[in-house]
Amino acid sequence: MSELFLKKEEVIKLTKYKYSAYQKKWLAKRNIPFWEDREGSPVIMRSYFLNTENTSISAEDKPNFGAL
Repeated sequence: MSELFLKKEEVIKLTKYKYSAYQKKWLAKRNIPFWEDREGSPVIMRSYFLNTENTSISAEDKPNFGAL
């Protein structure tokens, strides 16, 4: 595949599992977004791990329940 997605070897290294069923359970438990390819293997966007700039929620992003 392209560099947009993690390679199968990288998914194995990340999850420590070789089989896709265990990989998907591991990813779902950690709320890491993925989808399945035709073979049933998880496909993970590399950008999920590279986007570290906006990881915290600022006060502007939080809802103002006092305004209701």
